[in-house]
Amino acid sequence: MIIWIAALISKMSVSVSADSGLGPLQVKNQYPLFLMFLTPVPESAELVQPKKLETGLAIDYSSVYLNSVSNNWQALMDMELMVLEFSAAYGLTSNLTLAAKIPLVSMNGGWMDGYLADYHDYFGFPNYGRECRPQNEFGYSIKKDGEQWFDASSGGLHLADSTASVKIGLLDEKDNGHFSLSFKYILKVPFGNEKHGFGSGACDHGFLLLSSINLDPLIVYLNPGYILLSDPAISNPKISVNNIYTLFAGIEYMVTQSFSIITQLNCFTGPLEKTGISRLDQDSIELGLGIAFKVWHRGKLELAFCEDLTRTAPDFNLHFKITL
Repeated sequence: MIIWIAALISKMSVSVSADSGLGPLQVKNQYPLFLMFLTPVPESAELVQPKKLETGLAIDYSSVYLNSVSNNWQALMDMELMVLEFSAAYGLTSNLTLAAKIPLVSMNGGWMDGYLADYHDYFGFPNYGRECRPQNEFGYSIKKDGEQWFDASSGGLHLADSTASVKIGLLDEKDNGHFSLSFKYILKVPFGNEKHGFGSGACDHGFLLLSSINLDPLIVYLNPGYILLSDPAISNPKISVNNIYTLFAGIEYMVTQSFSIITQLNCFTGPLEKTGISRLDQDSIELGLGIAFKVWHRGKLELAFCEDLTRTAPDFNLHFKITL
């Protein structure tokens, strides 16, 4: 039904051709608890050309630390996290693109605690209590009213909740000079194991407007959105979530036609019910800085460093993606 509606809308829409830009950086918030919910991924209004298949591999490596208690909640996240994400997008028509993303997640104690402590000491940044935990020891436990939400363990490579999407072109910058606009619907498919913290066991639905303004050599991206979240499919403890508003904004500077520098902010409102733990309750704002450049004929490579601005994102995230 969703595909049929999308195809009907696409007949009334116009083709969005390839933007002159290489961005934005397609990196999402890799906060471990948010892996089980649908959260926004920055994207341009560009559609894949008809009958063309575009594939991608992204690798993200993050460090996360949280150890807090409130009246009803206990939260411990002490880990380094690697996410491998395989993606594919197919141009069904000139103004309709179908896509899917499948992430694999590995959580472990890591090796960077000592280096992070030295880095924080050198620049005078807080270490957020890491010194109270054994170095490079894994810990991931969320409890509500004394009951554990899931049983997480270190190691392995685990399938997480995946997504399928439809993108429809609405405005093409070639027709109006500078502005491109697309609509995107995303369905989160509950493939991840909810008993071990890799999925919610329920579907989520996302609705986003993807826009870009070409002010050569600058390209400005702005993506507002709204995501309908489902409560995790567990009986005890009962977890309630809120629908979230999302907003992405980015600026790309085209150094050449094949190389650009990108800075961006990825924001969304807090998905959890009020827990009394600020790092679970507050809205998320993550800063991304990186570069993108063309490789071979069709390929694109992007490298990014992301930093949390509100503590509801990893302490840092290193991002690499290649698209062919």
